[in-house]
Amino acid sequence: MITPLLALVTVMTNSVTFTATATGVEKGTPVEFMFATPATDHDYETMFLLDDRPEEIIKALEKSGIPGGSPIDFGKGRLHPTGPFLKIEPSLDKYISLGNENGKFPEILYGGTLKNEAGSPLCETAAPNAFFAFFTCPQSPVLFDGQFNQGDVYGKYVAGVKIKKGEKRCFTLSWDGKSRIKELEFEFTAENSIQILNSIKDEAKKSPLSVKVSFSPDMTLSQAVMTANALAVVDSHRIKINGCKCGNLFYRAFLPLEAWKDRRQRLMQPIELYLSADGNHEIKVIGEDWNAPGDDPKLTERKVELGKVDQYPKTDTCFIFANGPETKLSVIFDAMKKTGREFSNWYIYERK
Repeated sequence: MITPLLALVTVMTNSVTFTATATGVEKGTPVEFMFATPATDHDYETMFLLDDRPEEIIKALEKSGIPGGSPIDFGKGRLHPTGPFLKIEPSLDKYISLGNENGKFPEILYGGTLKNEAGSPLCETAAPNAFFAFFTCPQSPVLFDGQFNQGDVYGKYVAGVKIKKGEKRCFTLSWDGKSRIKELEFEFTAENSIQILNSIKDEAKKSPLSVKVSFSPDMTLSQAVMTANALAVVDSHRIKINGCKCGNLFYRAFLPLEAWKDRRQRLMQPIELYLSADGNHEIKVIGEDWNAPGDDPKLTERKVELGKVDQYPKTDTCFIFANGPETKLSVIFDAMKKTGREFSNWYIYERK
């Protein structure tokens, strides 16, 4: 039975049909978005503008039985969208060409969407107002399966046809009821690491995976680094190591580049947190004076009170220097809380 939700949106079991209006881009124009909202300022690289609000289409997808997945959230270490695989009709190749490249389009995912403080989809209120982006765009509910840097993807997808501006087209997003990225969650300890890694490999033989991993507070830094190196080996398109629980660390935090220890090698200066055995941890803020002679800034360090790091919003990265390889992660987690700020990026170094 067909259930009309709005004048322009139709819901059936595991499928939603909606309309969109052509932007009128010329054939051969690089496009970064299949669908965006009329509020976008990127219509010059968008194929169609939605006739309905994204919130209404998302409600329709839920009503149809298509489950929302997990959207990208870089601050939580979720680098990949996860969720059910969608089919779009008419197919993308009716409107989009692969530029000068051979190949095929990646599979399409419905990952759900990040929301603003009012609970509305972020794509309704924030640029680029994307509903289906061809690169890794966290606000976009519909995305390709994988990680696609915007700069790397630009020019790969071009308008395959010229459609008169203002013409409307009808599209259907559907799900076969079973195909999706399977989501798993594990917490590593010193004792279970090999068992969990083998379990992940076995599960990946049956289904593509998104694996949320965390580290037990009882692990030492050296044990966490060893586990993180093993995760880096299996992290792939088939096995996406994706996110961690609140207050824990994404596995890449334990694998920072050694070159970053040299402040002159950094693009930006992070907050530096130095752990102390007595709990009196030290925070340093690194200032840059670009008025100094030469091509590079003069770097100065200043100690700040541990709980007042939020007064220095210039960076969203914190380097933690632990006392040694036997430092318990519980000490690191506790120090993270004491900074009084949630950083998007944490990197852990051994203090030698």
